[in-house]
Amino acid sequence: MSDVPVDWRSIDISDDEEGEEEKRGDWFSSQDTIKLLILSCKEKNTSPARYFSIKVRGEKFIVLHENEEHLNNPESYIYHIKLLPFVRLKNLLPYPMQFHYDPTHLVFTDLGPGEEKILPYAVFGETCKYYVFCVLQAAILKLFFSISDITYKVLNYLGQDWIAIAILPKFGRERDDHYYSFEAVAAAVVNENENEKAQVKEKLTLAVNFCVEAHSLTLAVYAPFWMVNRTGEELAYKVDSRHLFHHRASLQRAPFLLAFNPQKVSRRRSAGADRLRLSVRGSRFSEPFPLNVVPYSGSLLPASEDKTYRMAVSVRVQLAGIGLSKIVTISPFYIVYNISKRTIEFSENDRQWRSVASQCSQVFFPYKTSRQTMAFRVGGNPATSGVSLHRVVWCF
Repeated sequence: MSDVPVDWRSIDISDDEEGEEEKRGDWFSSQDTIKLLILSCKEKNTSPARYFSIKVRGEKFIVLHENEEHLNNPESYIYHIKLLPFVRLKNLLPYPMQFHYDPTHLVFTDLGPGEEKILPYAVFGETCKYYVFCVLQAAILKLFFSISDITYKVLNYLGQDWIAIAILPKFGRERDDHYYSFEAVAAAVVNENENEKAQVKEKLTLAVNFCVEAHSLTLAVYAPFWMVNRTGEELAYKVDSRHLFHHRASLQRAPFLLAFNPQKVSRRRSAGADRLRLSVRGSRFSEPFPLNVVPYSGSLLPASEDKTYRMAVSVRVQLAGIGLSKIVTISPFYIVYNISKRTIEFSENDRQWRSVASQCSQVFFPYKTSRQTMAFRVGGNPATSGVSLHRVVWCF
C-alpha cells in the first residue's frame, strides 16, 4: 500500500494535454505534484525495505446536460485516473543486454534488442552504499553499490560481454545524453613492450539517452552509429588522434557499434565529432566524410601505405528506424559477379590474376583510379583485351 491516499478529485489537469509543459528542476520535481502525483509503496516482508514508485495522473471531463443547473454538480464530471511507470529502460542496441539496479537483489534481468522494462524501484541521486558479493565469471568479487546505481551489461558483442556501472542522476534536462565506458569482462591484452604480462581491459563507449516521455523518464541504451562492413576487409575509423576504432573483417553480419563523447573530441580543423576518416586493410586514412548529413552517399579513395593503389569504397549514411542511431554502410566500389557456369579469371593490366567461381562474387580494388581496364579469361584460353570499367556493357 502507498504511504498516503490518493485524493483523486484534486489531481485533475487541463483538458489541453498537448499544451502542457512540465517544469523541470530534477527529473520529478515537487512542482509537478499538482498535476502528477508520485506514490511510494513499501514492499512487505523485505529488509531493508524497498519502495515501489509510480506516478498518478488524472483527467476530468464534464458531462453535458440539457439543464444548465447541473453543470456545477460534482456528479457532472467523469474522472480518468492513470497509473504511469516511474522509469523505463529501453535496449536500442542490435545485441541483447542485461541490467540490475537493486543492490539488495543482485539478479540480472534480460533485455533483448528493442525491448523495454519498467524500473519500479529506481532511486535517484542517493549516496548510501551497500556491501554485496557478486559471482562473476567464476570469480567472487566484493563490490560496493549505491542504491542509485544501475549496471548495464551488453552480451556477446565482439565475442565477449561488456559491463558499466553508472549512477542515476537526480537532476537533468528533459532530453539529455550520457556517455559511459563499458569494460570487457575478463578481457586481457598482453603488452609486449614490458617484461611482465600486463592485463589491459578493453573498453567500449555507449550512450544512454535520458528523455521524459508521456510523464515517465525513459533511459535508452544506444550507439550513435551502426557501422556495417560489406568490404570483407578490416576497417579502421578515426575521429581524432584519441578516438581510433578497428572494425574486424570477421564482423560481417552484425554491425560494429561506434560511439564517442563529442565533448572529448579535438576541436582542430582536421578533426570533429561530425566527421569520420576511413582506412581499409591498413591503408592511409581517407578524407573525412560527414556523419551529420542524412541521407548521405559518396565514395572514398584511401591510398595504400605504399601509395601503389587505392581502396575504392562507397559510403552511405541513413537514419535507423529507432531515430537515435545512424547506419553507416561501407561497401566496395567494385565487385566482380560471376553469373556464368564456369570459373572466370580476371586481372587489372595483367598484374595479378584472380579467379571467381560460378555464381560467386569477389571484391576488386583497382590499382588505378582513372582509365581502369580489366582482362578476363576462362580456363587456359587467351585473355580478352582490356575492358574499360566506365563502359556499361562489353561482349567478348
